[in-house]
Amino acid sequence: MGAVVGIPSKAVIVCALGIFGSGCTSVNLLHDPQFITLPRDEIPDFLKSVRCELITFYTANAARQQYASLSKASPERKPVFFDLSDRLYGPVVLDLKVVDALGMPGASTVSSLDYKHVLNATHSLAWHLAPVANTQNTYELIYNFLIRQDARLFKVGDRDDDEIMCYKKNYLETAYPLDFREVVKLGSPPKPKTVISINREDIEVLDRLAHGYYSDAERFRRITVAGTNASPAPLAAWLLENNKALWMNSIASHSEEEARALIAGQENFTFTVQFTGGLEARYTLTGPIPSAAADFNINAQQSSMISFGLNGPEAVFTSAAKLGGAGICKKLNDRGSDPSKCKDFKEFIKSGSPPQKSRGYLIEPFAIPLPQ
Repeated sequence: MGAVVGIPSKAVIVCALGIFGSGCTSVNLLHDPQFITLPRDEIPDFLKSVRCELITFYTANAARQQYASLSKASPERKPVFFDLSDRLYGPVVLDLKVVDALGMPGASTVSSLDYKHVLNATHSLAWHLAPVANTQNTYELIYNFLIRQDARLFKVGDRDDDEIMCYKKNYLETAYPLDFREVVKLGSPPKPKTVISINREDIEVLDRLAHGYYSDAERFRRITVAGTNASPAPLAAWLLENNKALWMNSIASHSEEEARALIAGQENFTFTVQFTGGLEARYTLTGPIPSAAADFNINAQQSSMISFGLNGPEAVFTSAAKLGGAGICKKLNDRGSDPSKCKDFKEFIKSGSPPQKSRGYLIEPFAIPLPQ
């Protein structure tokens, strides 16, 4: 009687798995990866958060750069900043992925049908049937964006009801007049051939903005980073603090010392959030002679990854250097330099194309990496 019940039950499970699995593997049935960790309706607000955190950092970092370029203090006494190029775009990538898996047997046991027939006291006949069926499908959605690294928080004519705004500019000027009396000066890109006077107080105001001290004027949800000295800190503030790790190895008191410094050409950041959920079912039939066990599992793994990069004036050489394609511009009387290429490259820079300054040149022909 047990065999009569076990075999049909097994057949039903196998057939159900086959029908369900074939449906999941169809190219006409896709799974939208915009769910759980980052649902579709939350993506616009999340992208605004990323954009505003980066522009807050750009603005505060630019003030530090401007102050350092005008200050006569030693490099050790200047504010820490990343040498960000305002002629280059920065990359922003949002990668959403979901992996659906259905399997039989499950991860912990074996699905099988066992039959044992005792012939005599010393001999027996055993049959063991263990079918296996698994399917896994991956669905991925990638958004690639560019963001201008010369973007600033404020400009003349900004309105607080404009959805593109990250902060309520008019509110800041009214509620904090002593801090933001020159808010346009701090936030707007300078006009060509003009010098904007930046002092320590201006830098401190933008640092406080990055750290979230003016949260009542924010028009976006802050992205916080845990594990910092001021944990948790907003992403813009974390990026400012992160530059301290590079500063001592990239500054030089004299131009002769630059050859011993590390050049911060590019910074890339990647953050991934992952979620896994599933269901496992098990069926077991045990009898004096036949026995059957069946189990299957279905699970979905969803991950959301955001990555962005900061490009310095030398960013174009970071990839080339990995392939030996970045040359050094040395003095004209130094051996091993190629002054003609350096001259051509400097003229290329003057034309307005990035980078705006350089201590190197690209070696031709360009190296092309072999496929992996």
